[in-house]
Amino acid sequence: MESGNSPSVAKNEEQATDNGQRTTDHGPRTTNHGPRTTDHEPRTTDHGPRTTDHGPRTTDHGPRTTNHEPRTTDHGPQTTDNRQRLADRIEDFGLFAMILCLPFFQSPTLIGLGIAFVGFFMKRVISGNWRIETGWFGWGVIAFFAAAFMSGLMADDKSLGLRGAWDVFRFGSIFFLLINDYCRKEKRLILFWLIILGTLAGVIWGITEFMIDPERIVVRIRNVGDGNHSGFYIAEVLCLSTAALILRYGDTRQMKVLLGVVHCILLGGLFLTQSRSAFLGYGVFLIYLFFRDPKYRRQFAVAAVCCLICFAVIVTFKSSLREKMTDTVTFECRYHFWRAATLAYLENPVFGTGPNHYQHMDFERYGIPEDFRYSHPHSLPFKVISEFGTIGVIAFLFMLYTFTRQFRSPPEDKEAQIYFCGAVGAMAVILGGGLFNTTLHHETAMVFSLLLGLSAAGEY
Repeated sequence: MESGNSPSVAKNEEQATDNGQRTTDHGPRTTNHGPRTTDHEPRTTDHGPRTTDHGPRTTDHGPRTTNHEPRTTDHGPQTTDNRQRLADRIEDFGLFAMILCLPFFQSPTLIGLGIAFVGFFMKRVISGNWRIETGWFGWGVIAFFAAAFMSGLMADDKSLGLRGAWDVFRFGSIFFLLINDYCRKEKRLILFWLIILGTLAGVIWGITEFMIDPERIVVRIRNVGDGNHSGFYIAEVLCLSTAALILRYGDTRQMKVLLGVVHCILLGGLFLTQSRSAFLGYGVFLIYLFFRDPKYRRQFAVAAVCCLICFAVIVTFKSSLREKMTDTVTFECRYHFWRAATLAYLENPVFGTGPNHYQHMDFERYGIPEDFRYSHPHSLPFKVISEFGTIGVIAFLFMLYTFTRQFRSPPEDKEAQIYFCGAVGAMAVILGGGLFNTTLHHETAMVFSLLLGLSAAGEY
């Protein structure tokens, strides 16, 4: 039996030797097969690794639970971004509506401005960033508003005086709105076209009413009212369109034709207002453009010729414009207006009579004839002197200084140069036309602030 079993034993030993070689070759398998010496041990041992294997799974589930936490955290930034976009849309809607309503309706204009500031403050509440850019000109606006507010508090009719201070605050707030939240080039381009097209619609409306109503002798923008003030409004926007035309805004012929048509309609509307002060302000801007850059003088010559032709045509067919261009009675009127303003300043040298109080002064005591007692002195400097006093004069001069600091050098970008020229043109109309009429108030001041903010926003 021993001899019979010896081949089997030898064979088992040979297999064991082979297994030993395999164990040597596959080290990890030794651990797996080692327990197989006992038949029942491997299963017990196998369950151990399985239990151990489940352990990592349990551990794996831990990270999954942890992975869900970022999703909960991610909802915070997403919600914040959604709120920011909503506030941004509210602000855009309000400002765009204000610009489009400005030539037509007073109440919707104020409502639009209010909506824009709701979005403005929502954005700052959501982000927690309350930093407000002012720019150089912003400090001038703040100083001018402070002077108007103090003058209003010292006025006889404080309600009327503070309404005048509100007028300064209203146009100044538009500047701050633009330089803080409308720095992107795309948004400024939208504002550019809204200002141009909104004014174009207002002028077309005014021309239509002028042609339908035989008793109307001048073109008026509906919400601006008076022909002189409508002329200032149109002249300010005309400076922007003239800059776009001369500086060759747009590369396509269609764009140039569109700008040319818009320019001619605005120019015709300006002349039909018969506002000589507005003509003067626009002329000052054209002189600035002529000396600004010699390489654009050919384009300037074309624009100037179109301007003269348009004026000649209107003068030919509009006798009232011819009569007004040669009228000298208004110079006598202004002498009495300015004399009354000077006498009012001498009586109230520090704070003046108060905003909107020129019309309530004692004209009879000043010896002003009844035919020359008017609601305003027909001059921006004399309005500031009489109604705001010395503090108003200082604040106004400081505002002019901050304007020169804000707009002392034109930018390199062509589109930004157009906005820059529009801002300079708006100031030329306010100051040039303001020599012989009151300019910086109501809708005229609001479009002035829009044009300055449109240019200054590119610096931030």
